[in-house]
Formats: sequence, structure tokens, C-alpha cells
Amino acid sequence: MVVDTIPPSLEPIISGIQNAVGFMQIALGGIFGLYLLLVILKWWESRKLVKIMKDIREEVRGISHHMGVKKEQKVSLRKRVAHKILRIRK
Repeated sequence: MVVDTIPPSLEPIISGIQNAVGFMQIALGGIFGLYLLLVILKWWESRKLVKIMKDIREEVRGISHHMGVKKEQKVSLRKRVAHKILRIRK
């Protein structure tokens, strides 16, 4: 059974509760909306940064190729150790 009328003595309390609930809805909804907006902006910024870094890498490769800089060859650990041992014995 639902009571349709509110006793006059409880009206100020109920209106205060309604105002508090309304404020909480706006505040929490605003915080969630702001958080979502910040996540989207961070994602967009990271994509943009990755694109810039790829462009820089390609530009450095092009300049290195133009200048004739050769890429260092990776030497295995075994060869480096053998080279150091042979250098020490000399």
C-alpha cells in the first residue's frame, strides 16, 4: 500500500533529501563524465605522440642513410667475450 500524501511535518525533510540526491546525481555524473572525457583525451594524445615518434624515427633513418651511416651489427655475447679474452692475452 503506497501513501500518496506526505504529512506536512515531513515535507522539509523530504525536500532536503531530494535536493541532496539531486546534487549527488549531478556531482557524480559530472565526475564520471569528466573522467570519461579525460580518458578519451589521453588516448587521443597517446595516438598523436606515437605518430610523431614514428615520423621522427623515419626522418632519422632517412638522414642516416643520406649521410652514409651504417647500422651497427649486433655481436653475440660469445664473440664479445672471446674478443675481450684474446685482447687481454696479447
